[in-house]
Amino acid sequence: MITEVHPPDEDCAPWHCAWHNVDEAATGYRICGECLHCYATAAELIFEYWQNIPDGLPYREVTADEIFFCPLCSHDF
Repeated sequence: MITEVHPPDEDCAPWHCAWHNVDEAATGYRICGECLHCYATAAELIFEYWQNIPDGLPYREVTADEIFFCPLCSHDF
């Protein structure tokens, strides 16, 4: 696994995160089927959700089970 930023190639394509342009773990809490970002834990998914939510949406507590899309690329899980 290559942890430095690099373009994807045939060897790393199954776990290359297109959002961060690095190879990520092939297992975790949830993996996006589009950009291949691996959310290692439910807490990480919730954190990214709040970092990327559009301005103006009202705040409410969410659980990871309620997040049905990748907060980075907006692809449905």
